[in-house]
Amino acid sequence: GWHPTARFLPLKTRDLFLERIHDALHQEPGIDAELVARAVFSLLARRLPASELEGIKTVTPKELHAFWPL
Repeated sequence: GWHPTARFLPLKTRDLFLERIHDALHQEPGIDAELVARAVFSLLARRLPASELEGIKTVTPKELHAFWPL
């Protein structure tokens, strides 16, 4: 459901970020938005080249850094 041309407000807080994920999943009660976020961040960390990943981490709001795997 992601549309790269859509204009969104920056998601600088953890709660807004998770709320956006929850809403995008059509508020499915059995899906944990935090687990989804951690899975996507983990996938990105495994798939992206290290230099590109570091650049992405740099622009990720500090409140969302906890979603990146160690």
